[in-house]
Amino acid sequence: TPLPGVSVSAARLKEDGTEAPPEREPMGFGGMSRIEIIGPPDEGESDAGGGAMMVFSSHGPGGGPGAQTDEDGRYRIEGLEGGDYKVNFRDDDYRNTSVSPVTAAQGQEVEVETVHLERGGSFSGTLELTQGGRLVGSTLRFDRVESDAPGAAVLATETTGTRPDGTYSIGGLEAGTYRVTASYMIEPTDLGNFELKHLTHELGTVVLGVDEEQTLNGVLPFE
Repeated sequence: TPLPGVSVSAARLKEDGTEAPPEREPMGFGGMSRIEIIGPPDEGESDAGGGAMMVFSSHGPGGGPGAQTDEDGRYRIEGLEGGDYKVNFRDDDYRNTSVSPVTAAQGQEVEVETVHLERGGSFSGTLELTQGGRLVGSTLRFDRVESDAPGAAVLATETTGTRPDGTYSIGGLEAGTYRVTASYMIEPTDLGNFELKHLTHELGTVVLGVDEEQTLNGVLPFE
């Protein structure tokens, strides 16, 4: 089933295999790429067909190293230099997926392995203040940890922000144990005090199952 609306990016790899920091302005031979992504059915079952194709040409226009899939599951990334790349696929309802390394040279046509996007778990909820003040903004950090023991090693981290009404949502998460922390700013109601307060509050440690949707609300202390 074609999967539209997936964010796709191509990260240049260094010689040691790690991602190189992005450049402000893409440079190089003006390469053009086109990739077809076939996602899994809505219920997350494996799709035997489909795959990805990346075609590099020396005649494409320049552009940024990112795109979104269209209704047919296709997208185009422009402005790539020749070299090794990590192609990343991200969608709110699916687990982050990547293909690496993908080696591109001027005029070369490269077939990329079949890509299947798997649905992930999600959190949603609302953050409120205990008293007074106005919640200016909040960032939630979801650390997937080895266990619920204090000081357990962090395996991966995802973040999201609250909307103006204090609600949030985040999806595409792997099953596991998550330590959830909110970092936020408060604007005091005292007209004589114009200083914003920057606070951090741990919402708890939660076990998230495969494809599970959990509601996690939080009441944030004023102090």
